[in-house]
Order: sequence, then C-alpha cells, then structure tokens
Amino acid sequence: MLRAQIGILHRRLLAIVRDDDVCRRLMTIPGVGPVVALTYRATVDVPARFKNSKAVGAVFGLTCSKYQSGEINRTGAISKRGDEMMRMMLYEAALTPYDDVKRQTGDRIIMSWDIALSETESGDYSACVVLLRRNEVYYILEVVRGRFPFDTLKRKVMEIKKNYGSSSTLLIEDSPISRGLIQSLREQSINVTTYKPDTDKRSRVIAQIDLFAGGSVRFPRRAGWLEKFTAELLAFPGRHDDQVDALTQGLAWGRNRQGEVLSNIA
Repeated sequence: MLRAQIGILHRRLLAIVRDDDVCRRLMTIPGVGPVVALTYRATVDVPARFKNSKAVGAVFGLTCSKYQSGEINRTGAISKRGDEMMRMMLYEAALTPYDDVKRQTGDRIIMSWDIALSETESGDYSACVVLLRRNEVYYILEVVRGRFPFDTLKRKVMEIKKNYGSSSTLLIEDSPISRGLIQSLREQSINVTTYKPDTDKRSRVIAQIDLFAGGSVRFPRRAGWLEKFTAELLAFPGRHDDQVDALTQGLAWGRNRQGEVLSNIA
C-alpha cells in the first residue's frame, strides 16, 4: 500500500517537472534530478524578488554569519537559516558522485598540497587533494591529511607524485613554510609548480562556488577520507581548513591553466 502511494506521488512529481521549462533546464546540470529541480523551483518561486543571484544564497542560509561589535568583525560558518530541505538538496546535487573514473587522453592530474610542519596535537595539518581535470570537470581522486615532520612530509609528497606519474602536476603554495620543502624536492629532480594566492581563503572558496553549483566537482561514492573531507567543507571556515585550502588551490590553478591554454589556441 505504502509503495503504491509512493509510486503515485513519484509519477505526479515527474509529470510536474516534465511540464515545467525551468525544471527541465535545471536538470541539464550534472547532479540535479527531478526532486532537486522542483525543490529549487518552489523555494525560489519568483526570481524577480531577488536583486541578484548572490541574494539567493542568503535566503538559503549559505552565506557566512557575521559577528560585529565595536572593533570586532568576525566571520563565522554559514548561517544555516532559511529552508533546510533546500540546503540538503543542494548539498546532494553538489556532491555529484562517481563510482570509477578511467584516465583519458587530455586528462590532467593535479596534486595540490597545503603545507604545515607540525607533529603536535594542536598543530596545523598538511593536506593533499588529488584532482583529475577533464575539460571543465574535476574528479577528486584522493585526499591525504596528517601532521608530518619535514622528512616524513617529503617522503609522502614523493610517494604520491610517484603514484600518479611524471606527467602529473605537483602544486605547492609558495609560502615561507613550504620553500624549504620545495627546494629539497627540486634538488631531487622533482618538478614542483608553485602557486601564490592573491586573496584570503574565504574569497578563494567563493571564487570556486560556481564549479560546485554546476556539479563540476565530482566526489567518489565511497572513500575512507570522504566523511571527514565533506565535514570540513560544510563547516568552513573552521579551526582547520587545510583540506579546503588544498582543494580550492587545485581548482583555481586548474582553471587558470586551462584559461591560458584556451587563450593560446584562440
């Protein structure tokens, strides 16, 4: 009886979506199906009531909370105000899963490292996010995170580089903490690409939001690191943002590099 009722409701939902131009257009986005499309359509309702697209995020509770008092101006995690179901649907759509991905001609592997040298329990982590870029889509292949002393960190970087081959890109932020490691790796004839961000970490995350919204960042369906990784993404900004920093660095470099290649072709 219950299954029959669910079937009836499901067919009604599909009929509504099929006859709605906006829902059909939304479903062209990877990861967006009938339920997500209809939820978004119903929540936004009349788009004209929003001044611009940025105002939609605030209504969904996806903008960072602010605490201001006197000279204090502190930015917190996302506010989580507004429609909780809509946030859940967007989260499901953004985490477009994949079961397996085979390397193809034209793919690029990017190993993006956020470096910290610490062994203490309260110290910062070093983190590496390995991305496979295929055109405008990024597959997260692996995430490594830990508190490593210099020699252990160097061995870990070299090990991951070896796993993904000489054609892969080893990307490390150019900072005072990482320069000794970069020099040591280059002395071992390992090619290192440095990246120097010109904005703060919150701005760097915001600059990549469109990739997540469009389903262009793909997560594996199952991985040992997946739960902690997504928890850090959802809690950003938090006490430790090393994995998020490594991810946004890899995405930013990949997009910049792709833009340079396209410009040269044009």
